[in-house]
Amino acid sequence: SGDLVFYGKDAVNDPLLYSATAGLLADRGLPLVSPFAADSARVGHLIFFGVLAGLRTLADGLLALLPGAFPDAALLAPLALVFRALPLLDVSSLALAAFALARALGARPAGAALAGVLVVLGGDAWALALGASTLLGVDARDVLAWAFFGPLLTPVNPVAAAMQTLFVTGFLLARLPARSIPTALVAGALVAATSEIKFFGWAPALAGLVAAALLRPPPAVARGVRLAAAAALALSLPSLAEKLLFARSLGERLTVGFFVCPGC
Repeated sequence: SGDLVFYGKDAVNDPLLYSATAGLLADRGLPLVSPFAADSARVGHLIFFGVLAGLRTLADGLLALLPGAFPDAALLAPLALVFRALPLLDVSSLALAAFALARALGARPAGAALAGVLVVLGGDAWALALGASTLLGVDARDVLAWAFFGPLLTPVNPVAAAMQTLFVTGFLLARLPARSIPTALVAGALVAATSEIKFFGWAPALAGLVAAALLRPPPAVARGVRLAAAAALALSLPSLAEKLLFARSLGERLTVGFFVCPGC
């Protein structure tokens, strides 16, 4: 019938919030604001929202320039993009990125393909356990936890784009040619970009890259890995400074105060 069917609180909440926020960004431009909080300023995920706003602007432009080319204009509506097109693109791209990284690390094609499948489908074994418990008559409770997400949230959350970015970073570092400055800079820039895609993925990614640079990297690529780490640190500073200043301004207005929570 073409109707959209949803299951799960967060699987519905996230795309609606992201679509509304991206719509305001497309219509008004910067600064980024939250449509469900009296248009108050928000910070973070700017790259992710920018992609959504760009898709909406592109869809609107196509409908205006070629009105007869799309008999079913609803397919290019903002909700259709965030509920249909983007999830399919994100999940398939994530699987391909995982496949490429596994191959770069030495896996055979079959093993790399299995890695791609497990990344997008194997993260929530609890769903299988819950179903089996129900069939066996065992009392079980469905508790949604914000952990590694898995199939429940991956298609509708910027965690997918962040994971793609980090997998591509790993691919570049695994294939890092000796003395390749451009490749190292791109790898560092990708890690830094994660702070504006999914912020809590940025801190462990940056820490891992810095650790790899400091803890005796292979001599052939040591210079490149250290350059990538330095680039990631330097390019992350503007985004981090913006978030800290924003949080400080909130702390001045709220009586509850402000505490740094990198994992929130």
